[in-house]
Amino acid sequence: MLFAGLRYAPSLVGAILDLAIGKKARNPDPEIMKKTVAGQMKYVDAMLTPGERQLFGGKREFVEEIVEDFREHFRQGAKGFVRDGQLNVEPWGFRQEDVPFTGVRLYYGSEDTNTPP
Repeated sequence: MLFAGLRYAPSLVGAILDLAIGKKARNPDPEIMKKTVAGQMKYVDAMLTPGERQLFGGKREFVEEIVEDFREHFRQGAKGFVRDGQLNVEPWGFRQEDVPFTGVRLYYGSEDTNTPP
């Protein structure tokens, strides 16, 4: 749902994300964001694939990493976060196999449900 919104209504999604997450992420006290993330972990765990859940699910260091990431993502607002999300769902304008440089590697998880192949 979030990714569809990023594709069709990025400004609206950005405003909602900034209200819901950005304000807490920019709070000088990182514990505010930590409590928010910890409270949402059951929802995050539900979105993880079995392999991701085994690797990340419920681990304290995963929560701390999300907090650090979100604090940086939203440091100057939601625009950068929204743009990153758009790049995840928008067509790239070329086929991956048409990239002539052999040193480029693109990795994609076969169980990824967020980013289209």
